[in-house]
Amino acid sequence: MSNLFQWEFHSFIKGKKLLSFIIAALILAAVYVGIAIYTEVPNGITGVAESAAFMSSLLVFICPVVAGLMIAQAFESRLIQASVMSGKSRFAVVVVKTLCFILLMFILMLLTTTLSSLGITLAKGWGEIDLGGISAAQYICSIIMFLALSVVGYSIVVPLAFYTKKIGSSIGLGFALSLAVYMLIEQMVKNENSHALLQYTPSGRSFFVLNDQSAGYWLGSFIVLVAWIFIYIGISYALIKNEELK
Repeated sequence: MSNLFQWEFHSFIKGKKLLSFIIAALILAAVYVGIAIYTEVPNGITGVAESAAFMSSLLVFICPVVAGLMIAQAFESRLIQASVMSGKSRFAVVVVKTLCFILLMFILMLLTTTLSSLGITLAKGWGEIDLGGISAAQYICSIIMFLALSVVGYSIVVPLAFYTKKIGSSIGLGFALSLAVYMLIEQMVKNENSHALLQYTPSGRSFFVLNDQSAGYWLGSFIVLVAWIFIYIGISYALIKNEELK
């Protein structure tokens, strides 16, 4: 499995993927800085949460595209088939692809949020806001947890990419699935009777993590993150476990 991780890392670093990744991060950050100036976001510390929310909303569109490029395209170019034929287990392939996808999306969200917050800070200063009795470090950590929950929530497109194995179908159906999840979670957030159920989903918890700084809630959020990653891996593996890879 370590060899697969190394291969994914080297293919990302040596190809044009790294440059595309950096350019995408810079563009997204620049777009939000422009929006923040236009909407009069007052300072950098306010911009941290605002930019994190903006970036996470884009996951509805970004995750299906990246899942299609990372996973479905690997089937179309027969890279996954070649890995299996060379002796790599299908389970290892699923684990590596899933974890690399989630890590890449998290780094993108963290990088764009950091860059856009830095841009706002340079333009308007860091400033001050009422953090409700928590430290600035706790505030930043809660933003990081929010981004992680958001990324894992929309990683639901990963099993879909393993199922379709076609980049066009993966992206198209992924958009539909991500949008459906987004709309469903928003409706459930508005209904207090659904809040208990939302605590078992990463997307649901992302709506509440900024308002609950307790160790218990953070631990629960971490458990939910890990559980859903295992769920994605389990579903994806089940989809290709006995299937003939052509």
